[in-house]
Amino acid sequence: MSKEQPSLYIHIGLPKTASTYLQHKVFPALRGIHYLGTPAGAPFAGRRDQEHGRRTLTGCFQRSATIWDALGSEIVSALVGSEPRTPSTHSILVSDEGVGREATRPELFRAHLEGLKRCAIRSGFPRLRILCFIRRQDHWLASHYAQVSDRNADASQSDFELTVREILDPARGRFAFGMLLDFATIYHQLADVLATDDILMLPYENLTGEPACFLSRIGSFLPNNADLSERLHDSRGIQRGVNVRTRGKDTWLLRPPKSGSALRAKLKSVLRNTVRQSVTDGCSRSNGSSEIVLTTELSATILGEFRVANMSLAEQLKIDLSRYGYY
Repeated sequence: MSKEQPSLYIHIGLPKTASTYLQHKVFPALRGIHYLGTPAGAPFAGRRDQEHGRRTLTGCFQRSATIWDALGSEIVSALVGSEPRTPSTHSILVSDEGVGREATRPELFRAHLEGLKRCAIRSGFPRLRILCFIRRQDHWLASHYAQVSDRNADASQSDFELTVREILDPARGRFAFGMLLDFATIYHQLADVLATDDILMLPYENLTGEPACFLSRIGSFLPNNADLSERLHDSRGIQRGVNVRTRGKDTWLLRPPKSGSALRAKLKSVLRNTVRQSVTDGCSRSNGSSEIVLTTELSATILGEFRVANMSLAEQLKIDLSRYGYY
């Protein structure tokens, strides 16, 4: 067993990249690393914190990055707990996809990473290492829209297409919510703070298409887990753990709508970043629509927006993202 210095591993998502499967099946099975799940509670208890389950890291990244200078030691203590660690489990892994969601503001995201790294070092973790998984932008948008469609009384094919175009519009969401899908920029922020060998960024499609390869790459990144693929490779388990609403190759099922204006407003604030009631009034689900289709035209529009960034990222990661349709 290796005698590496203690490391703090953070899985930051991104959302819609099989976090549930990783948290329930993969991370608890790791050897030589103490998996702590998603720490919650202290030191945050505001209204927004309550809405997000008082997740410790999420609460940090939603605030000013100066919080690391003011409360850094307290935050790391809340993350890693007070349990004694033996030499075989001296490294720690925390999973919180709420961190990845905050990548919509790249410079603030980087400042938080810098603060977290400083505090980790002071707390006895010389290395901060990040796991981050991505997903083809067109599929991500369709999957996310379907996942939260129960909060949107107007969810429909027309509304989906309008939402996508707003997210891609430079005057609206492209440089706000749309930055969450600019994976090259996210990688650059990580690489500005960490050594490249302290970053693991893999495509979700590698998991669904080549699970053994995906697990092997995670096992190689985490010490003492080179045999992870052999121990966990079970395609049936993977499919049970991946949270999807796909009905077919390019079709996603919508969730039955919930009532309540508060839930509807929440979707609009998170997904659209603008209120366009006059437009969506004509896109209700009264026609009985229960699914959305990612058309060839819409897919090409989405991928076209991120083509250059995806090609740059593929070069940085030395992964052929074109085989998964990123460009």
